Amino acid sequence: MNQQTKNQKRTFPYITVCLIAIAVLIVAVLVYSILDSTGITGKLGTAAKSDNFRISDNELSVYEYHSAISQLSTEFMYYQYGIYQDTYGITKQFSSATEYAYAMLPMYVGTGAFADQAYAYAQQYLAYCEGAKEAGVTLDEETIKELNEYMDGLKETAKSGDMSFRSFINTYIGKGVSEDEVYSAMEKYYLAIEYAEILEEDFSDAVTDKEMEDYRENNKGSFYTSKYISYVLANASLEEKAKECKSVEEIKAMLIEYYVDQKWASLYKDKITDAKVETEDDEAAVKAKVVETLKAIYELGEDFTEHFKSSDTDTYKKAGYQIVDGIKSTLDTQFKNIKEDGSTAYVDLSDETAAKNASELVKWLFGDGRAVGDKTVIKEEKTTSNNSSSSSSSSSSSTTKTTTYTWYLVTDTMVLDTEKTKDAYYIQLSDDKKEATTGAEAETGATSGEKLTAAEKADAMFAALEADKTTAKFDELAKKYGMTTSTALKENITESSAKTTAEALAEWLYAEGRKEGDITLIKTDDTTPKYFVAYFVEENEETWKVGARQSVTGEKITEWFENAVEKYNVTVDTKAPETTAEAAVA
Repeated sequence: MNQQTKNQKRTFPYITVCLIAIAVLIVAVLVYSILDSTGITGKLGTAAKSDNFRISDNELSVYEYHSAISQLSTEFMYYQYGIYQDTYGITKQFSSATEYAYAMLPMYVGTGAFADQAYAYAQQYLAYCEGAKEAGVTLDEETIKELNEYMDGLKETAKSGDMSFRSFINTYIGKGVSEDEVYSAMEKYYLAIEYAEILEEDFSDAVTDKEMEDYRENNKGSFYTSKYISYVLANASLEEKAKECKSVEEIKAMLIEYYVDQKWASLYKDKITDAKVETEDDEAAVKAKVVETLKAIYELGEDFTEHFKSSDTDTYKKAGYQIVDGIKSTLDTQFKNIKEDGSTAYVDLSDETAAKNASELVKWLFGDGRAVGDKTVIKEEKTTSNNSSSSSSSSSSSTTKTTTYTWYLVTDTMVLDTEKTKDAYYIQLSDDKKEATTGAEAETGATSGEKLTAAEKADAMFAALEADKTTAKFDELAKKYGMTTSTALKENITESSAKTTAEALAEWLYAEGRKEGDITLIKTDDTTPKYFVAYFVEENEETWKVGARQSVTGEKITEWFENAVEKYNVTVDTKAPETTAEAAVA
């Protein structure tokens, strides 16, 4: 009895302890909730660190914000260009990628949805900040100015949305994140970028000709191409004749004879009968004259009316005109199908996998002993499936087999792009407009309330440049008329890259005799014209060297980064996904 009573009395303190523990837990949860809502936990938590730098959880939120803006803007572009199906009419609801990104952002803030990229950013910035510290690099005046302009830009964005800056940060960056933390995160970003640029320039300048040549020879597919002319034969019966053709002129002559033969019967009955041709010899003479005339037209660029005229009183010549006129349109179409600018990147056929996946053209083009002037006809068979469905929901499929014969003529082998690249300042001008950002409208592209068209900007900028042809003036004007980067200078411009911007720009940059200080105003011939103002600086190194130098530099930076992560003990929160060195080159 006493033992039982004793046991019963012992239970009370244990219950009390449990209740106290639960109460403490509840208080702890409430305290954490309060601290978390104020951002204190984010201040205390460490997302990433190195020997001399630390990025708090709140600072990481700034990098998540950048990642979100980038990825959501890309998502909008995918909707706009049909890469994603726009089921909900996204592109009709939002006027721009920026507006869409800000509309979507609040749903993701604090969820960690963009943490993967943010941690990768953090790892990069810490490694570069450590490198900067060791090299004695600090933020220069220009970079500090950019940092302050960035903060001012955020405040302007908040203002345009009729929000306080604190509210803007809480809504779009993270709950409890302070202005100082945004500044601190961006301070590390700008220091990292400044040192990364120094590092890249140093590595790039140190790349030797031998390193570039070695890289080129070890990566021939990125540098060498073989060029050719091609023509898909109008009829399989032309295969044997095409194999003998050694030039475009011979292909054209073959087609002339073929189409004259094909169309002769109908044309002869239609046209020549009126000429009262009595004998086969007369018919053969007219036919030979037609072939001769057509060859003269296409080989010598002559007008066929020099040979035949519709008004000729000579019935044979009149008939010849009608026949030539009847065949010419068909030949025009076929001759347009002769492609004289074919180009294929080098493929190493000694690699079994590459050889297995290579097309018949590649196997022939990069086979042993291929030389300029080599010719062939390649047969290619393709099978496509045709699916059909009926109202009964049953479906059937059939296949269609198509065979094509293509004539190829090698015009150059293992070509290396030795065209010199160009350095130049240029800017494309845009019409001033209103663009929604955070729900309110903000002016873009102008420093004042005055709205200008692209044409007006181009005229004004060009006129000002004529009075002061300096690069500093160019950048000053470019910023005035809408440039958002620090400079309009473009280095190592290749002809092909310039063409993707505008054909007219490439033509001007690569015109013979182009010299430093030349300026131009370009208006393209597009349905909606584009306007550019450009300033030529200098001719640079060969195009292939630009690619090789960039690749070698990239390899060196990646190696430096991998070593820096280890050397400076750069670590990220263990809850974060692993990041990779490959993501390090900003």
